[in-house]
Amino acid sequence: MNSFASVEIIGSGLIGTSIGLALSQKGVKVAMRDLDTRAESIAQDLVGSAHEGQPDLIISAVPVSAFAGVVKGLIERNFNGVFIDVASIKSKPKVEVSEYPLLFERFIPSHPMAGREVGGAESARADLFEGRAWVIDSSAASAGARVIATELITALGAHVVEMDSREHD
Repeated sequence: MNSFASVEIIGSGLIGTSIGLALSQKGVKVAMRDLDTRAESIAQDLVGSAHEGQPDLIISAVPVSAFAGVVKGLIERNFNGVFIDVASIKSKPKVEVSEYPLLFERFIPSHPMAGREVGGAESARADLFEGRAWVIDSSAASAGARVIATELITALGAHVVEMDSREHD
């Protein structure tokens, strides 16, 4: 997991915070972000040490309806790292990011096949992804983005399943 040392997770619910917990336990600096400041604060307290500045990797763990806003925010920030989403559908996020070719080549649409019957940061578990399948569509991404996505997923204890976004949906 040497390809990234700092991660920003946008979305402080069950999935985002579970990713943050698992990464922070592996020594990765994790900054949790959320429009809901209470959720962000709870998630950051659970995850621990934060990273300030430009992260190596940004993970979008927001509802599909909020995804376009995340993408626009990354463009405004001139983010130049790898970008991964964890939404339950893949085609719509892929189309939205394709409008920005420089970001698109660093984007990996993904979907971890994990969850719980309860949501929110308070329900997060660092072991949520262990032994689970994690679907990615790396067909349009750079080799470097694929490497980082694979390292992330395997570090979380999941296994990569490559699948076209349309087939996934």
